[in-house]
Amino acid sequence: LTIIMSSWKNGLTMLSDAERLYIADGIVADIRNDGREALQRRPFLIETGTVSNANGSARVRLEGTDVLVGVKVHLAEPDADTPDEGKVQFHVAAATAASPLFAGRGGESYGRGICEILESMHEASNAIDLKSLCIIEGQSCWLVQVDALILQCQGGAVYDCVAVAAKAALCNAQIAKTSIIKDADDNPVDFDVTDEMHTIAGADLFPIVAMYTLIGFNLVLDATLAEEACAEGQLFVATNADGKVCFSKHVAISKGIVPSLLADAMAHAASYIPSLHKQIEHAIKAVNPTGLLE
Repeated sequence: LTIIMSSWKNGLTMLSDAERLYIADGIVADIRNDGREALQRRPFLIETGTVSNANGSARVRLEGTDVLVGVKVHLAEPDADTPDEGKVQFHVAAATAASPLFAGRGGESYGRGICEILESMHEASNAIDLKSLCIIEGQSCWLVQVDALILQCQGGAVYDCVAVAAKAALCNAQIAKTSIIKDADDNPVDFDVTDEMHTIAGADLFPIVAMYTLIGFNLVLDATLAEEACAEGQLFVATNADGKVCFSKHVAISKGIVPSLLADAMAHAASYIPSLHKQIEHAIKAVNPTGLLE
């Protein structure tokens, strides 16, 4: 578990002390402003293949939050220390119009925090088969670039939406197969890109993260902006489709976390996130034509 002390506070909304107390008291009573229980999430809409010039893409919308992720695949040269592997890179940007907080370089800082979560999930899970992205060892490989754009963030749960959209876009992505050209000694010297396409190996194993907002001694899933403004900390837990926790991170805002809450969050994530993986898989395969995850 990575524990980071932070002085970050939600600047996307402002609340009076009375409003904060009202929200906190409701959470203690397990009745939130919108009627949900503390660990109940809202339905969101997921669409795949929304960007025509990308290898894969997905868009996730939840009330006032709107996130678009595109996956582009480029030819690149493998890194010297991993000559038999391809590469995956993440970038998260926020549209200036998404929030007044994103004016200037505010969106850059906000996006960097989300990007660090995606990178940590990728490294901890080893889900993407990087060796399958290698074309010719030491010479050529595929670079999978995952770019997320926050179009709107007035509904909260931005981290969750970006993670879901990233997983869906990776599963939606297609890469061209290659044909290796060898010399007389059977050594690979060049390659041709064919018209046949295939999916990214391991994309279906990519984890999904859930952000738990800590208010008092309570865990809150899928927090609204108002609830995030009351946060005393944040806990990120990511699992694969089997419920195995592969990454966790605690960000302390005003105080640390009680160990029992950490255990509760991991136990909940282990049972909650796998069902989310399945629902996303169904949406990607168009089992649910509307894409509405309930």
